[in-house]
Amino acid sequence: MMAELIALFRVPEVKRRLLVTLILVAVYRMGFWLPLPLLNQAELAKQVSQGAMGELLSALALVTASDIGSATVFGLGVMPYISASILFQLLGQVYPALAEMQKEGESGRRKINEYTRYATIVLCYVQSFFWLVQLTRYPGVVQASASGFGWIAASALIMTAGTAVLMWLGEQIDAFGLGGGVSLLMVVGIIARLPVAIGQVLDPFLREGVRLGGDNGAETILLLAIGFVAVVAGVVVLNSAQRKIPVESSKHRGMTGGQALPLKLNQSGVMPVIFASSLLMLPAFVLEWLAGRLGAPWLQVAKESFATGTGLAYLLSFILLVYFFSFFWTSVAFNPKQVADGLRDSGVFVPGYRPGPRTEEFLERVVVRVTVIGATGLIIVAILPNLVSSTFGVGRMLSGFYGGTGLLIVASVVLDLRQKLKSYRVFSK
Repeated sequence: MMAELIALFRVPEVKRRLLVTLILVAVYRMGFWLPLPLLNQAELAKQVSQGAMGELLSALALVTASDIGSATVFGLGVMPYISASILFQLLGQVYPALAEMQKEGESGRRKINEYTRYATIVLCYVQSFFWLVQLTRYPGVVQASASGFGWIAASALIMTAGTAVLMWLGEQIDAFGLGGGVSLLMVVGIIARLPVAIGQVLDPFLREGVRLGGDNGAETILLLAIGFVAVVAGVVVLNSAQRKIPVESSKHRGMTGGQALPLKLNQSGVMPVIFASSLLMLPAFVLEWLAGRLGAPWLQVAKESFATGTGLAYLLSFILLVYFFSFFWTSVAFNPKQVADGLRDSGVFVPGYRPGPRTEEFLERVVVRVTVIGATGLIIVAILPNLVSSTFGVGRMLSGFYGGTGLLIVASVVLDLRQKLKSYRVFSK
């Protein structure tokens, strides 16, 4: 494996693209160190790290690969662009004009990308505006001379411009670098948190030395390391597994030649988890605001439940949403009727099922079963961080790498990058 990787990076095209990617990624990371003007970053970090809001922002940062808690130029990350892209993909299924654009090929894709950029700018400004309004309510975070509407509007414009720059960086990586630009930036944003998370675990050993037993014993570190390898392997299997349906040609009956119709176990990818996590953050923010205003005890309990992601109501809502979005996204990506008609028109059939409606019914049953299994796997991976955090007593920043949206995104993007690197090697021969 290592020899194959070394040989791959000897290809001139790969070396050139890798250099461009590293330069653009460096620019991306530098933007996270550029703070907004007239903000006390130390006081902000202290305020947002307290209580349920700190847990919520930590989970939000890992899901969106952003750094909104520090209020920097690139604080919103690329998630507004991802949200706008998903929105237009969904609208393409229900809005005839967008559906026609999707069928126009390259020209239609360019138009949709243009609309996506405009929608991203609007989303960025709205999100950053309301976040900055929230910051003005924290004492000592914003200087008194900058707490008015003018500072909020100007700072929201700066954060919006930052995300616009990230969109441009992603497009440059698409054109001249390695992998999918925006997806790769998300992965870099997620992985950038790993050294800090590991440092939090190793800090007691550096201060007090290695010991056995207790919350920070050496056996705990060993179990965490083994568990991480096992979870990564499971996520790779979840992203790669397929249900292969054997097919035959009506012109060469019985001569299958190993032909099969592959159905991915996880057709919808990481989208159901992203949608479910994003939607459930809304009640967490609302409950945080209501609890601060009304102070009712039951609101405090509900706020903690949704902010930490450990309450029964949160878990049930999350499971139902993941199943719903898994079936919805699979129906968008795989249409049994279209596939059955395509097989019939190509003279290909599934053994034991007549072409047409019977094949369509069979494919629908298979898709339902595969989707249930894939969605269940997504749910298990998504709730693992909470289990690791409660079992081993580690912070959310570290436990987030034992499953959840972050690990799913990293695994899927790395697997896609591996396939693209293989294609570069094939074309270079």
